[in-house]
Amino acid sequence: MLKGNVQKVGDNTSGVVINGNNHLSNSPIDNRQYYSDSPDVLRATIDLLDERIKEKDAQIKEKDAQIKEKDAQIKQLLDILAKR
Repeated sequence: MLKGNVQKVGDNTSGVVINGNNHLSNSPIDNRQYYSDSPDVLRATIDLLDERIKEKDAQIKEKDAQIKEKDAQIKQLLDILAKR
């Protein structure tokens, strides 16, 4: 048997224990958020990840432009050194 963080939930009320907190079934909390296979949760997760991907793509594009600029500066410096 497990001992320690086991918590009995309700005598006359039904509920769930999430992170040590008792959430009664009549609470205003949308219980779908606790089921990772819920279509709403999965759609929200996909949308969040899509947004992160867009942000990362923008960062990569910006970094590529910075690298291109630095390459041009390095080429100019190498040309200056070659002339000496």
